[in-house]
Amino acid sequence: MASELPSFPIDPTTDTIENCRLRVDNEADIFILIIGGRYGYISENHGKSVTNLEYLAARAKGIPIYVFVERRVLAVLPTWKDNPDADFSGTVDTPELFVFIEQVMSGD
Repeated sequence: MASELPSFPIDPTTDTIENCRLRVDNEADIFILIIGGRYGYISENHGKSVTNLEYLAARAKGIPIYVFVERRVLAVLPTWKDNPDADFSGTVDTPELFVFIEQVMSGD
């Protein structure tokens, strides 16, 4: 399911973020995570992106998770680790994306 498609089921009694998380909780058998250069909208209530919250829901559910990280983003990850205060805006929209990738890579 992709939330940008018209076929994505929506519960009108919940907000966008909760709708995405609920789809993982209630309907997902596997979770395919595609990480590019954008972290995405950050939920004010959770301080994490919608994708990050969906990932956490999939982890909590214990379903298989398949992760694909854009090559150019992954290539910059070691440089970010060595110099986290540098400007990586040419590759990612926020350094939080690198933090998320590390979380995913560590299995947390």
